[in-house]
Amino acid sequence: MGCVLGVNVDKLDPNDVDLRHFEVVRVVGRGGFGKVSAVKKLTEPRKGEMFAMKAMEKKHFVGSKKHLDFAWIERDVLSKTKSRFVLNLHWSFQDKTSIYLIMDFMRGGDLSYYLSQFKKMDEDTCSFYSAEIMLGLEDMHRHNMVYRDLKPANVLLDERGHARLSDFGIACILEKDEGHMTTGSAGTQGYQAPEVIDRKPYNHSVDVFSFGITLYQLLRGTRPFKDNKEIQTLKCVPSTFKGVSADAKDLILKLMAPDVKDRIGCGSEMWDEVKRHPFYKGIDWEKLSKYELKPPFQPDVERANFPVDYELEDLLLSTKKEPVTDAQQEMFKGFEYNAYATTDSAPPSPPPDNETPGS
Repeated sequence: MGCVLGVNVDKLDPNDVDLRHFEVVRVVGRGGFGKVSAVKKLTEPRKGEMFAMKAMEKKHFVGSKKHLDFAWIERDVLSKTKSRFVLNLHWSFQDKTSIYLIMDFMRGGDLSYYLSQFKKMDEDTCSFYSAEIMLGLEDMHRHNMVYRDLKPANVLLDERGHARLSDFGIACILEKDEGHMTTGSAGTQGYQAPEVIDRKPYNHSVDVFSFGITLYQLLRGTRPFKDNKEIQTLKCVPSTFKGVSADAKDLILKLMAPDVKDRIGCGSEMWDEVKRHPFYKGIDWEKLSKYELKPPFQPDVERANFPVDYELEDLLLSTKKEPVTDAQQEMFKGFEYNAYATTDSAPPSPPPDNETPGS
């Protein structure tokens, strides 16, 4: 499914990237505002490499400031957070009908798909992946960003088995003049912190709570709570810790403390406090941060590590795209981004090949 038929790609301007610079390989996901496709870069830089292209039709954002803000925030978070553990944005551009984000392509699928195949993780595997998730959150929080949607479905694996955070449509950037706090009921039912549910001001504490929920889910194969009502009713105490070690249980309960003042990782030391917990005694944080530890699981990249029905859905649901008016186009002015415009803005280079076995 080439998207550049009849175009001499060698004559395209590498500094003015658009849809003609990519060949669509297949659809790998679909969301409320568009779809995600695996694409191959046809021009330098990064010629021949695979990327993920998120395409969103502009008409879905017209008339909703909230949804338009989500699109801009996702672009800003992706472009500002240069991290090995967060999906990186390489280019963004637009045409008359759609806006496009070109991001790292993660061949290994997401942790939700992993759980559907293997049911749950052993504790060594869980400590590795939750540690990589933690480093991604730490990088976001260092930039005063709050994720607000941590869950296994939003954690993607690359072809070597390393994890990265994805999907930043409801993330937010904390402003200094607002005391680096925010409000708003953002997130997914069953993963939201009590302060979000109660509509109280909050900061990165909500990501810490969701991290505890995710840690429990990876170990047990199921969420500790069905919905937000259970989180409030049960006061953040899961129904069972069967098969979970004492260290893991202790950490999860501290991460999900109802009161932020009692929640590990929410004080002045932030994630450093969590890193010192006995559950992570086997993690070499310096090596992990440099991708020098070999992941405990390596995806089979010869198979589809994601639901295979997206391609059929795309054929059945595809309709002709409609351009928005000239006045509405102004809403998207400046959406373009090129990570290679300056050398210091490029995403982190691929990981080294000198990985050693993990814990």
